[in-house]
Amino acid sequence: MVLIDSNAFRNILIDRQLNVKDLADMATIPTATISHIAKFDKKVTFKTIGKICKALKIDPDTIIKSEKE
Repeated sequence: MVLIDSNAFRNILIDRQLNVKDLADMATIPTATISHIAKFDKKVTFKTIGKICKALKIDPDTIIKSEKE
């Protein structure tokens, strides 16, 4: 499990003018999961982060929260 940085995640959605449903459809992940990630720093599986990063065409380090934070 990895911790997603909700602020970085939300900023990407805003920059790309995507809403939660858009990304959920692109990544084939339930809308509720994407919504929860956008609101809270949340631990997700590597499979989930892989789907999100593939859909957004980003490196996982872009949204993974460092353990130091």
